[in-house]
Amino acid sequence: MTSFAEKVEEAAAKAVNDYISSEFFKEDIKNTVDKVIPTLALDPIKAKCDDLEQYSRRNNIRIIGVPESAEENTDAIIMQLMKEKLGVEVDRKSVV
Repeated sequence: MTSFAEKVEEAAAKAVNDYISSEFFKEDIKNTVDKVIPTLALDPIKAKCDDLEQYSRRNNIRIIGVPESAEENTDAIIMQLMKEKLGVEVDRKSVV
């Protein structure tokens, strides 16, 4: 016997599949792409700025999962994190 939750799940899956395969959805996606592509292709200054921004980060790393606080000393936090978690001693010159 099929439970109520299974029936709801099946109905939702069918509705999503019907929507995705509908002409309305395809037309909506096409319209969105048609609006976005020209702005990307016709804005070389923005593209150059994006390239330069990415280049400026070439020596940076992003560390996720470390709690943030106001007026923190990120250099000290990273040096301590590397010492505790990686067993690597670094000095301030290595971090900056």
